[in-house]
Amino acid sequence: MTQQTAEQALIAFLTALKVPIDAHTLARTAKRVSALYQDELLNGYQTPHSLTHEDLLPTTHTEMVGIYNLEFFSVCPHHLLPYPLTIHIAFIPNQYTVGFSRIAAMIETLCHRLILVEDLVQDITQALTQALTPQGVACFIQSQQSCMVFRTHAYAHSHVCVESWSGCFSNNPTRQSQFFACIQAQSGYKSTHLLDKTTRSI
Repeated sequence: MTQQTAEQALIAFLTALKVPIDAHTLARTAKRVSALYQDELLNGYQTPHSLTHEDLLPTTHTEMVGIYNLEFFSVCPHHLLPYPLTIHIAFIPNQYTVGFSRIAAMIETLCHRLILVEDLVQDITQALTQALTPQGVACFIQSQQSCMVFRTHAYAHSHVCVESWSGCFSNNPTRQSQFFACIQAQSGYKSTHLLDKTTRSI
C-alpha cells in the first residue's frame, strides 16, 4: 500500500464518521496518521526481525542473561490502538550469545505489528530460541491495553501480564523465580505469578 492510498482511505474513514475533514486542523491529519502507522507503528511488516548467524557471538557463559525494562509500543489488532509494553527477557546460553542491542531491535520489530500481547510474548520467545538455540528462554510482558483504558475509568489503571517459557525455564519454578527476582530488582515488580490469576501463562 502506498502512502497516498492510505491517506485516501483515512479521508474516507473520517468522512464516514461525519468528521468535517475540511477543518483547518485536519488539513494534514490523513498524511500524518498514515505516515505514523506506515513508518513507525506498523513498520514491523517491512523490517526483517530475525537474527542471523553472523550476529552470534561464542560464549562459555552458562548462567542466566537478562535484559529488563525494554519499553515499546505495539498495536491492538481489534481496535487499531497503540498500547505500551514493558518487556523483560532472559536466556541461558548454549555456546552462543548476541549483542543486546540486536535483541532489543529484533523485539521492537516484532512489536511493530498488529498483534495480541499473548501472541507477541510467544513470538519473542520463539525468535530467541530459534536464533540462539539456548538452554532456555523466558519472556514476561506488562502492558496497558488502550481499548480497556479508553472505555471506562474503572479500567484506567489496569494492566495485563503475560509470560512465556522455553527449554530449561519450562515447568521449572526455581528458574522462573530467579527470573522474576531479577525483574523485581530492576523495576520493583512484585511477582505472585504462581497464584495471580490475572497473569496469563503462555
